[in-house]
Amino acid sequence: MAAGGDIAGLNADGNNALWLACFGQNLDLLDLLIDAGVAIDHSNANGATALMFAASSSRTAVVAHLLKRGADISAETPDGFSALDMAGNVEILNLLRDARKRNAAPAS
Repeated sequence: MAAGGDIAGLNADGNNALWLACFGQNLDLLDLLIDAGVAIDHSNANGATALMFAASSSRTAVVAHLLKRGADISAETPDGFSALDMAGNVEILNLLRDARKRNAAPAS
């Protein structure tokens, strides 16, 4: 990024740099990319977001971090699946359920 790389660039599958940082489970890089303006809710060629990928691949710390940084839990693939539907373990399922409850709670 410091050398002028395109932070909005995509690979052949339509994944952005944030997705690749999720794959590598690099939370510091996630923060760097989000702070630089990479789209946290970008959908790849299959309609999946980084949160969906992290949830489906049991990357619990990444899911928690993306939620903390404001990832959209309500995003769905074209066939109607959300990160909650794709949760790869019980801890992720609970993280996503709690986030959904917080998002549904009326503002005080």
